[in-house]
Amino acid sequence: MPLHGYVILIVEPDVTPFVSELQDAIERDRGESIAVRDTAAALACCAKFQFSAALVNTDRHDMVGKLMMPVVLYQPQEGHRSVLARLKMLLSATGPRR
Repeated sequence: MPLHGYVILIVEPDVTPFVSELQDAIERDRGESIAVRDTAAALACCAKFQFSAALVNTDRHDMVGKLMMPVVLYQPQEGHRSVLARLKMLLSATGPRR
C-alpha cells in the first residue's frame, strides 16, 4: 500500500537519525510527514494541518488521547521499516485517506 495522499505526524522527542530515516521512507513511498519534538508543537501542527495518522515515540504515549487520530506507538530501536509496516497496516484498517 503506497502512502500517496497520506500526511503523517511524527512525534519524536530526541534528535536522531531515526526521524530522518522514517521521513525519507515515507517520502519514497510518496507520502508526506511533519516531525515535531513535543506535545505543544504536535497540537499546534494539528490545528494547522489535517493528518492521516501519527507515529508517536513511546516516551510520549501520554499524547495518544490528545491527537484524535490513528496512532502507532514506536521505539526507535524497531527500525523505520518495522514502524512503516505497522503504519500501513493501521491505515489500511482505518479506511480511506483523509
